[in-house]
Amino acid sequence: MTKKNEITKLAQISMKALGYSAKELRKLVDNNDGAQYLARIGGVAVEMFTGESAKGQWYGFKGQFVAQNQKGETFSSSVIFFPAGITNTLVKQFDAGVCEVEIKADVFVGENDKSASGYGYICEPVMEAKQKARVEELALSLFNDTPALEDKSKVA
Repeated sequence: MTKKNEITKLAQISMKALGYSAKELRKLVDNNDGAQYLARIGGVAVEMFTGESAKGQWYGFKGQFVAQNQKGETFSSSVIFFPAGITNTLVKQFDAGVCEVEIKADVFVGENDKSASGYGYICEPVMEAKQKARVEELALSLFNDTPALEDKSKVA
């Protein structure tokens, strides 16, 4: 177990390396309602690599990365394996010729009936306070004057 301010160097960062085995993830999903926070991950990706497994093609990234799990343990590595929600975005950027991508995301796990495991990752970008305030302001203005539901049924 690491101290809260101590950063443990790992060969690679993945959800499993952060302490979330398939069995642990299944427990989190089964014992809770809604999505459960797993970790905050971030860093700068400068290279993408790929491989094949029995489950198909996979992608990894090289650069400098840090992560903190829900226990507050902090890790660093030059190699990371992101959940698909982040990986797919990064693959598109690298395929388009981008040389360096900064990532800041919170990762959650939740029920997913489309997945064989019954759970899936939810990845949300980490936003600055100013960005959060803009989204909250937008939501207030957007939903403040919505027509009543019964009025929508009259529109054909």
